[in-house]
Amino acid sequence: MQQRGHGVEQVGGAEPAAADLVDAGAGMEMMSGEMDATNRTAIFEQAKKEKDAIDAQIKQMLGDDNFKQYEDYQKSMPDRMSIGMFKDQQASGSAALI
Repeated sequence: MQQRGHGVEQVGGAEPAAADLVDAGAGMEMMSGEMDATNRTAIFEQAKKEKDAIDAQIKQMLGDDNFKQYEDYQKSMPDRMSIGMFKDQQASGSAALI
C-alpha cells in the first residue's frame, strides 16, 4: 500500500483515473445539492448506459438461463441483507438465539 495525502492509502500505487475523479466530483455535487436537474439527468442516463453495457457482457458470458438466475439473485439482495442483519441482532445480546 502506498500512503497518499491526508492518511488515505491506495493499493497498487496507481494514480486514480481522470474519469474516476470526474465521477467523484459529480457525486459530491449531487450530495451537496449544487447540481441542476439537467446535469443530474445526464449523469443518471450515463450510469444506466454503463450498467446496461455491463449487464450485456455478463449475459454474454453466462447465457440467457444463467443470466436470469443472476438477475433473480441480484434482486434478492435487500432481502438477504435484512435477514443477515436480523440474524446478527439475534446472535448478540444476553438472549442470543443459536
